Amino acid sequence: MKKLKFKFIWLLIGVLSVLLVVYFSLAKFDDSPSTIPHLDKLLHAGIYTYLGWYFSQIFTSSKRLIILVALLAMGILIEFLQKLTGYRSFELQDIAANIFGITLGVFVFHKIYPNLIEDIDHKI
Repeated sequence: MKKLKFKFIWLLIGVLSVLLVVYFSLAKFDDSPSTIPHLDKLLHAGIYTYLGWYFSQIFTSSKRLIILVALLAMGILIEFLQKLTGYRSFELQDIAANIFGITLGVFVFHKIYPNLIEDIDHKI
């Protein structure tokens, strides 16, 4: 983990983010179709971009591969759990969107401002 004064707070935000993703991925919602084609894939990519970026912000660069693998495993596990619910479905396209998002977050968006959380942490 990077040298942060508020490590616990930053980690808590990350854990809460993961828990929200798990909850919203497994909760039952109204099945009304979206008017925007492939909106769910965009949401998958966006959410996993955020998670990849966020955890890349609070952990050192040597942990990027671990972050990538952990988020990928989480996304795949959620897809299998969705299949078990009976009201959600397993979709390979969701996993592909997750991989795309994780890659964007960990390797692309992280480059835009690699120390944002560290800078905020030091200014608080």
